[in-house]
Amino acid sequence: MKIKYLFLIIVSQVALQIPCHAQHILNQSFKLQQADSLIEAGHHRRAYIILNKVQKRPQAETRLLQALVLSARILNENGDRVRAIEQLKSILVLPVLNIPQNIGIRTDAYLILAECYFGISKIEDFKSISDSVLQLAIHNHLQTYYRARAYTNLARYYAYAIVPNTGKPFLDSALSLYNNAPEKEKKYYNPVSIYTAIIDLNRDLDRCKLDPAINTVVKLVNGNYGRERYNQILLWQTIGGVFLDSINDNNGQNKEIIKRQHYKALFAYQRAKVILRTHYPSNHIGLVSVNNLCGLLNYNCGLFRSAENYFRLSKAILAEQKYPIDKYTLTYSKTYLWESAVKDSVYTGKVLLQKRKEELSEWIHLAPYWQSWMQINQNKSLHYFRDNYAKSPFDNIVRLCYQLYQTEKDPKYIDLAFKAQENGKNYFLNYEYKKRYHITQPVLPDIQNIQHQLSPKQAIISFSDLGSYYKSLYAIVITADTVSIKKIDFGRLHTPAGLPASDICENLTKFKGYSNAAYQVIFKPLKGLLNNRINALLVFPSTLSSYFKFDMMVSDTLGINSFSGLPYLNNNYQIRYDFSYQFQCLRGQLAKQKKDASTNIQAYIPDYTNTRFYSLPFFTNLGNSLKTAFDFNVFDHSSSNIANYKANAGKARIIQFAGHSSVNQFAAEDLKIAMDSTRKGDSRFLTMDDIINTKLQADLTVLSLCETGEGDTRVQDSYLNMAYWFTYAGSKSCLFSYWKLDDRSTSFILEKFYHYLALGMRKSDALRKAQQDYLLQAKSEEEKNPVYWAGLTLIGDDSPIKLEEDNHRQYWYFAVLLFTPLLILTRKRRKQHPVNYQRLGSDNK
Repeated sequence: MKIKYLFLIIVSQVALQIPCHAQHILNQSFKLQQADSLIEAGHHRRAYIILNKVQKRPQAETRLLQALVLSARILNENGDRVRAIEQLKSILVLPVLNIPQNIGIRTDAYLILAECYFGISKIEDFKSISDSVLQLAIHNHLQTYYRARAYTNLARYYAYAIVPNTGKPFLDSALSLYNNAPEKEKKYYNPVSIYTAIIDLNRDLDRCKLDPAINTVVKLVNGNYGRERYNQILLWQTIGGVFLDSINDNNGQNKEIIKRQHYKALFAYQRAKVILRTHYPSNHIGLVSVNNLCGLLNYNCGLFRSAENYFRLSKAILAEQKYPIDKYTLTYSKTYLWESAVKDSVYTGKVLLQKRKEELSEWIHLAPYWQSWMQINQNKSLHYFRDNYAKSPFDNIVRLCYQLYQTEKDPKYIDLAFKAQENGKNYFLNYEYKKRYHITQPVLPDIQNIQHQLSPKQAIISFSDLGSYYKSLYAIVITADTVSIKKIDFGRLHTPAGLPASDICENLTKFKGYSNAAYQVIFKPLKGLLNNRINALLVFPSTLSSYFKFDMMVSDTLGINSFSGLPYLNNNYQIRYDFSYQFQCLRGQLAKQKKDASTNIQAYIPDYTNTRFYSLPFFTNLGNSLKTAFDFNVFDHSSSNIANYKANAGKARIIQFAGHSSVNQFAAEDLKIAMDSTRKGDSRFLTMDDIINTKLQADLTVLSLCETGEGDTRVQDSYLNMAYWFTYAGSKSCLFSYWKLDDRSTSFILEKFYHYLALGMRKSDALRKAQQDYLLQAKSEEEKNPVYWAGLTLIGDDSPIKLEEDNHRQYWYFAVLLFTPLLILTRKRRKQHPVNYQRLGSDNK
């Protein structure tokens, strides 16, 4: 009987515990929703207490995951993004998140991870994660606000990358989803973020839409969405940026407008600052960012002392909180850069000299961390970073070395400046070569050792620039006897674009004006540093100086009425280009390792029939000539396709392209070559990814394509064009064009170029001689226009290439051409006077 009662008691207790357990789960679900609302409102401490309770006694694995994701959000919003990223990555690898009922938690984790990446400027990772969110939302039919938030993120990415037209469709989709959502669900769409992205995008796209967007989002913040605290920080920073843009556009012309816009911008930044101090007191990095923006605003309005105080405050926060430089490199860089702009306006004399020395030591200390940060945080295929306000430490080291050298005349500053140029210039080319070919980084020699390697007739000109604020180039000129550093103000040119471009060659007057202006601004200040014996120049261009084609600069225009009579710089100097001195040394190491040189030489000459591109008959003839005279393996017509390039290009010693290309000077990743005429759309293009992922061993790549010198200049230390990508893939040198090429004249020059290569000439000499041959045979003044013969430029290794020209074949062809008419004439005569062999035979009898 006792056993029976005991059994009934146990069963009743279990029955009572089941609903209690379910009730506890419901309570935890309610607590998580409560924590989410508290985080949204900026009450992190109260939310953190609730999440800790859930994590200590979770009643379900799902609740634990939700709590961990929300705690990672708290870490991100308090500026501890490194810990947040580590926590989210550890969550996202758990198999339980792949269960259908946990897809929402996984998507939330991705969205917070994307925000973390955006906060530390890992922009490509931010885009990648946002793409993943969009795919999850579409494939799993999640709530539409997930799609809207992913669209908003992608629009923010393209606004940050300064490609607003690409981001606009994403933003339109996000706004449409938000407007069509039920009123109860609209808060999940993060409308403050949507309108912040609208403002940011229209700063570059359509400024007329800025005021309506600002008014709309301010109403949202003052109304139902005032609890969306964290997103308001970025909102007020963006609004402040709009007013700062208008101050910069005004150029000091109307002081009343500047004063009014300054007040509005400062008010916006102070709103962001109040939110940070009230709700996110631990987010010191966010506070540094807002202080820097306030300092930049005051600097642009001429309030230099006030600006300096803001930057000092930022540096004090970084020092007090002991933020590691390797994790917050970009924050340190911006703070140093903006403060340096103020020092020149506040201090003078010995105090300014001491401040510059202190700043130089700061940049030298930051430089190694900058390289590591760039290497880790950037897109592994592009390796570039767009930020109008973040110049690399190396450019600033050069600037400071120039300023200190002008005062103290100590040659150590020039040596330090040259090493800074080398370390910053094409860093990723060096990095890729070392990784790909397992070669060690060569030690950069001192300038004195470089001078010993130069002949009295040679000179090196190495450029760097600091365009964001100073609009200046810095040139280091090294000869066998002297070394000097020069500052060049390129802002005096009519345009920062390349000189001469094809539109500049439209007529003689326009060409003379631009080419002579480039000579006066860029080269003339350097000419005084070169003695009369020098006739060979090796130029290491920077981002901005890559635009200028030195060999086409004109020293004088008075009384000259023809293209052929112009005194081109190319007439007095043999000019060649390379990426950097250190990169030359890397190629030298690679040449020593190379045992068996390939004899394979290839040409890719597509057929553009039935495409939007026009046909190039002279390039087709060029392919036949190369095949006949130099035994090129020619891929033409349908065989000139992407599959054949990927399969064969890695074996080639010389690669020749002749055809059309598609360029975008605002997006380096859009550079591509039109290849396969049998395919439609983008599938026929050889893209940047195809180029850099096909490992090459070519000594020379010839790009007789239109505008392959065009590229993206808003990058750090390197000018990204198609020559850059082929060099990145492994080509030792590259021949490319700055403008549209004429296929007739280019074919003539290239045939002569290969002929002189076969004679053993250096590449630069062969190109120069081929151009001279073209000018000698040109019959009209129009044919002597540089647009027809000066488009091709050589960058990279200049050593000769072993190439054999089959002259015997040419002789046979000449013989055939000569004797064919004689044979035809002989046959005609025989028909007119036939010989009767039978009669001759009978007479002999």
